Amino acid sequence: MWKTGDKLQLYINGALVVPSYETGPLGGTIAGVQRVAFGVGASGRYWDGLIDDIRIYSAALDSGNIYPPRDGLAGLVAHWK
Repeated sequence: MWKTGDKLQLYINGALVVPSYETGPLGGTIAGVQRVAFGVGASGRYWDGLIDDIRIYSAALDSGNIYPPRDGLAGLVAHWK
């Protein structure tokens, strides 16, 4: 989850995961992205496990709407099953 002025937040199965690096607050918008990679971390290291559902929204969700995934939430831009 991310919105301008906040730190990036990653949730796995509804639990907030503390990143192994510090980004600080981020600003701006995401536009003109040509590639998004899921399941790969820094230095080309891959996550251990399976990814079975990825959703991208046009706005940050509150923590109560992150897990379990629900269909029909406003702002859904992309969904991979």
